[in-house]
Amino acid sequence: MEQFVQAIVATQNPQLRAQAELQLSQFQQSNPQQYMLTLLQVISDKAQNVGVRQIAGLIFKNLFKNRANSQTMADKWIAMNDQIRQMTHTALLGLLVEPDMNIQNLGANIISNIAVIDLKTQRWPDLINFLTVDPTLPKLKAISNIIEDADYPTAEPLFNPVVMLCFKIVSVSVETCVAVLDIIDHIFNFKKVTDDPAKRNQLLQLVLSAVKQNNNDIILKSFQVINTFVDFCFANFSEIEGVMVEVSQKILGLPCTPQVLDVQKTVLNLWETVAKNELDQTTQTRSVIQPVFPLLSQQIIAMIASVPSPTEDIDENDVCFVSQDTLATMVKCVGPSVLTQMSNTIGALYTNPNWQIRFQAMSVFASLLVESGIKPEVISSHVLALGQLLNDQVPINRATSVYVISKVIKFYPDYFGRSEIIGITNKMFSMFGDVEIVTHAIAIFFSGLGSIERLSSYVFSQDFAGKVIHALLDATSKSRNLSMSTLFLTSVSDILKGSKNKGLCIEMDKFLLSSMQSVLFQNPEFLGYTVLVLESCLMNFGDDLMNNPQLVNMHMGIAIQSFNVCPEPALILLDFLVATLKENIKPMFNTLIGKVIEWSRIEMRPDVFLSYILLVGDMALSAQSEFEKYCGDFVGLFLNALLNPEFEITQKNQITEIIGDLIVVGCQNVASQIKNIIGVMYQLIRAETIETKESQMLSAQSKCAALYVLAVILQQFKNAEPLTELIGGMLEAIYYIIKNQHFGEDFSLVSSVTGTLYDIFDFKFVTNSPLILNEVKSGNIFQALTRIKSVSVSNDQKVYENNKILSAIEKKIKHAFNI
Repeated sequence: MEQFVQAIVATQNPQLRAQAELQLSQFQQSNPQQYMLTLLQVISDKAQNVGVRQIAGLIFKNLFKNRANSQTMADKWIAMNDQIRQMTHTALLGLLVEPDMNIQNLGANIISNIAVIDLKTQRWPDLINFLTVDPTLPKLKAISNIIEDADYPTAEPLFNPVVMLCFKIVSVSVETCVAVLDIIDHIFNFKKVTDDPAKRNQLLQLVLSAVKQNNNDIILKSFQVINTFVDFCFANFSEIEGVMVEVSQKILGLPCTPQVLDVQKTVLNLWETVAKNELDQTTQTRSVIQPVFPLLSQQIIAMIASVPSPTEDIDENDVCFVSQDTLATMVKCVGPSVLTQMSNTIGALYTNPNWQIRFQAMSVFASLLVESGIKPEVISSHVLALGQLLNDQVPINRATSVYVISKVIKFYPDYFGRSEIIGITNKMFSMFGDVEIVTHAIAIFFSGLGSIERLSSYVFSQDFAGKVIHALLDATSKSRNLSMSTLFLTSVSDILKGSKNKGLCIEMDKFLLSSMQSVLFQNPEFLGYTVLVLESCLMNFGDDLMNNPQLVNMHMGIAIQSFNVCPEPALILLDFLVATLKENIKPMFNTLIGKVIEWSRIEMRPDVFLSYILLVGDMALSAQSEFEKYCGDFVGLFLNALLNPEFEITQKNQITEIIGDLIVVGCQNVASQIKNIIGVMYQLIRAETIETKESQMLSAQSKCAALYVLAVILQQFKNAEPLTELIGGMLEAIYYIIKNQHFGEDFSLVSSVTGTLYDIFDFKFVTNSPLILNEVKSGNIFQALTRIKSVSVSNDQKVYENNKILSAIEKKIKHAFNI
């Protein structure tokens, strides 16, 4: 025990951390159950230093951070004998009533790790009663954590006693009220709760009573809870709309003093969330924002004038910034008519002697600007005035005019003639080197211009772009502001990409390669951005890159050497080289695969790991015969990533598709993992989503990716009899997809379902599956085909081709099963 405690303490010492973490890891690997128990002993040992107990608690909580690891630890805990389990329960609950507040919080933070396991298996029968009788803040925090960490079946038994408790204690104190609201916040995450009118209204009653309180902490938390409600239950926002408008008007109408700023920003965030959800709806419903906009817009516009400094940039947390974001999002729901109506009023304020009013006028114009529907004469009158404001005496106004002109050009590039846009860019370049806030805006202007294809091709001539780039690189070397320097390098990348000028890119690549000893490569803070500039150069090389292996080796060497300092840019450059060269990468394969395997042992952030996965996927496709033997190991690694909650759904979709590619490349090396792969695909297909356009789109993409993997398995193992026991489950997964009310909204998903069905009935041993046989005999499969046809009714060629495949499936079924 003493040695274990020493190892825990040593994890906080930079010089001893590596050895201590290795010791703890070896203990965990050798005896996971004893490892958990020993940690829990340290946590509950009152003789130990509070700091030691807290470190042990953090280590214990981290055991359950990664979902794959969490399931392993859960299985080990479930296997624990009941006597040890009971002793642990008693010790954990004891933490909640210790006199030291730090230990109480520790108990509240870690108790859910065990609770969500034992409540699911009904092995902690007295927990709910303990937490809801004589409630304290630590007990309420523990309840909140359990509901946050648990799935619906596990959390559901807590709801009735917990909600009853909340009604009893909500008015006991400010702290108790905030704790109650925190619990409700997590309950609102369950769709089955928000879909139940009685449960929903009961919880909303509590929140609405809290939002009217005269206490900023309570109001702040109430709005945060309502924000969650809007995200998960937007369709029912009308039930609280009137109260929220009334309370919002009252709060936004207060002077912007430090005492109320946080509350005002939370109110603004709520209405931005409401607007975003309205824009995301899959079906047209009554607009919430249209009738609300006239009631709130003037107060929001007034808050935009609360700019803190005439010389410093606005922080995204400033109420001025949040107000602009909220107004802009709400206007998207209302349309271009708002700017048309207010245009003259705004224009008259551009020459106001008060610099804050001029700032407000520009910012309001930018916020009211929507991407289409504004007449050219309205745009031109404002651009003319904004051009004058580029010479404003106040730095923030000069910078703001740059930002606003940049936004106008982005939304309405066709409104600008060639000479006009060249005149604007020359003026902007002449301002580079102004005070920092203006120079920052100019760099962003050129960065944004690089993404507007219609303009960048002639604005960024080799001569002009070269001047801008050299000015940016020179400023990078001289600036003492790290964020400014990295912005300059990002702008260089964007200009190179946008110019599509091969001569410019070759010239800049040579310049950078001749500057290896400069600060661009020698400063670790700049290296990653410089590597991305190199990638931007190579994008426009074309065949010059293919035909120059020496150049490829030079850039590959830079990327590999840069990995330890800036892994993500290094991986991006390597992936670009591999994807561009395709089979021409084979001579360098052995060098690269050695590094890629070495890097697989390094823990990476999700965004970095995704870049790593993309590189592996392109290597597999570019050098298939060389990569085949490595596929099994990489598939296992990537499956774990799919179970990691830190990855976003878009990232998981990319990982899923690459797993499919790896199965194609090395199917025999992946054969032993097929059952596990299919199980993970089922999880992706059945993942719950909320009712918004974006979430439904992402869900469809996720299902398409999972179906791609299932289809690949069926194609690669179509003659493998052991797969017979698994194809019934594949058909059930398809049934699950087509029963969804949104099936048919995304044709790519319809096409994926059809393709996977074809592969199922193309499987050699399909007739040996009892489940498939039953579905054919009962006629369910033919009903499924009819359902797919019913959502494929347009005259589009893709729909026609899909229906031909459906007809082929029907013939295949009838032939195979002698119908």
